[in-house]
Amino acid sequence: MFYRSVFLVLIIGLISCSQEKISIAGTIEKIDQNFVNFDKRGNFSKEVLLNKENQFVISSDSLKKGYYTINDIVIYISPGFDLKMKIQGDKVLFDGIGAEENNFLQKSKLIYDRYQTTSSAFDDLIKKNLKDYKKDIHTEIEELKRLLNSSDFDNNFVSAERKKLEVFPVLALTTYADNYGVNQDAFKKAKFMISQAKGDEMRQPEFRKKMDSLRKETFRNKLPKKKIDSLKSIVDKDININDSILFFGESLVLNTIIENKLRHYASKNRRADTINKRFFLPNQYYYKTFILDSFTYPPLREYYLYKTSITGINGSTGVFRENFRQFYLKNSVDKNYINVVEQVIKEAKKIEVGNPSPVFENYENVLGGTSSLVDFKGKYVYIDVWATWCVPCKREIPYLKELEEEYKNSTIEFVSISVDKIEDRDVWKKYINKEQLRGIQLLADHDFDSNFIKSYAVKSIPKFILIDPDGNIVSSNAPRPSDMRLKKLFVSKGIVKEQS
Repeated sequence: MFYRSVFLVLIIGLISCSQEKISIAGTIEKIDQNFVNFDKRGNFSKEVLLNKENQFVISSDSLKKGYYTINDIVIYISPGFDLKMKIQGDKVLFDGIGAEENNFLQKSKLIYDRYQTTSSAFDDLIKKNLKDYKKDIHTEIEELKRLLNSSDFDNNFVSAERKKLEVFPVLALTTYADNYGVNQDAFKKAKFMISQAKGDEMRQPEFRKKMDSLRKETFRNKLPKKKIDSLKSIVDKDININDSILFFGESLVLNTIIENKLRHYASKNRRADTINKRFFLPNQYYYKTFILDSFTYPPLREYYLYKTSITGINGSTGVFRENFRQFYLKNSVDKNYINVVEQVIKEAKKIEVGNPSPVFENYENVLGGTSSLVDFKGKYVYIDVWATWCVPCKREIPYLKELEEEYKNSTIEFVSISVDKIEDRDVWKKYINKEQLRGIQLLADHDFDSNFIKSYAVKSIPKFILIDPDGNIVSSNAPRPSDMRLKKLFVSKGIVKEQS
């Protein structure tokens, strides 16, 4: 029945009679749209329609071998592949011709993901001493190499995957250098003290003494600077960020390394720029120069121009948003990306200050029943978009609890919306009970694909939103609970009175 349902044939480019056909047939569970995104970096991006059973077919005799993505799931295809895939949340199952290569990609992704700061396994992994940490990396790389050598994979695929394995230790060691030995509890206390400081309190000897103590406790077990510099120098020495094989190989390693470089460049220039009182500008303002100066490979340059501009557009308003738009249009030549940026601008204008907020309806409430945005009409609503697997989200929880307690009798409701998947409902409930989370705890109906979440262009979390008593947007990108600017925002809106 699946193959008799003729609902889409996707043909890209000119038809070539000499090239074998490629077919990809799949099913996807729990998706709040009638299509999947099928794309290849620097080449194209297409929406592939789903039928009533959430099935899709991509069939072409002109697709070239290489890496593509379907809804951000990296796949590898080659002429003659007849691939079947089943997408179940974060799990992807492959069958048919080409399944071996793609099952390998899923296995390697699980390993690469462990070394990301957002991974649930990361906290335990980063506590290991450097010798054991390196041993773990070596063991996992050798296992992937064994699989590459023992399987009858496509030669181009093997070459690209070996390249990824060569650079993976660089990423893992950089992550180790940045995170080993940092006492997160002490770090949170220091941030909280700063956020609560009033007037000249930070200049007082007692305050500075406490901060010095917390700073020492935060970095007491941190690696020596010489060791950190030694580990991180490998990145600059051994990684070519214009590597086309890694770029078209949809390499998580290359993506992360480039993002680390962008953040480092932004941090350095933000500090230098504080004299001009521009510290509030988003990182993307500083990324621009780095991208134009550093990326010589056109597809990669276009991709990061696009990605940076999209982030900047979604994270800014008014003149800043228009500046991002003008910068992008001036420097990009990719028509596909340009069209997407213009559409994002159009959507971003819908969530500008003063506009009616997008709404959520009948989100599951941890206390029972459901809640909708309209239930809170007549009050300000401070929304925290988070998830139980999100480490930065968890870091904000102590500050959020303090706010909820301090303003429990004010005209504001604190609403936390989790984008955990529906099948992880029990994990969400257990975490709320274990951590004794307060406020109104809701579960989004389709995680990141929920209409409310997509309307606010939420691509990363935590995300904070402030809505006024009439349901209009005060801020689509409100300060975090740990940010002292949040209380100033509350005061400016008359939510709370300024403390003397």
